[in-house]
Amino acid sequence: WYQRRVREAVVSTQSTGRALDIIPTTLHANKIQLHQVTVYSIHPLSGVTGKLTDILDDFSPDFVVFFSPSGVQFTADVLSKHLRSDVVLIGFGKSTAKQIVESFGDKFLVGTCKTPDPSGV
Repeated sequence: WYQRRVREAVVSTQSTGRALDIIPTTLHANKIQLHQVTVYSIHPLSGVTGKLTDILDDFSPDFVVFFSPSGVQFTADVLSKHLRSDVVLIGFGKSTAKQIVESFGDKFLVGTCKTPDPSGV
């Protein structure tokens, strides 16, 4: 549904102890620079706004992948201020994609992973 050469990506993750190594490995293998930010544990992590701002001041991603609705909620304000309008926001599953729409409206193109697992990204 959407095709564009991707050079850099931001991936938000949660601190659950479950590593999703397939995503960084796949992006690295395809020469896509990855900036991974742990957004929250149970509550938003202290300093996440500053970390995201620092990353987004240095580069502009082509897409942002969210793995949970709360990750969207915790970062929507800062991302709304820093992302280009042509950035694609991707929800890992339908509930996350729904939260993206609720948090960002029609400001960005929104997609859902083909399947709700790392290979579906």
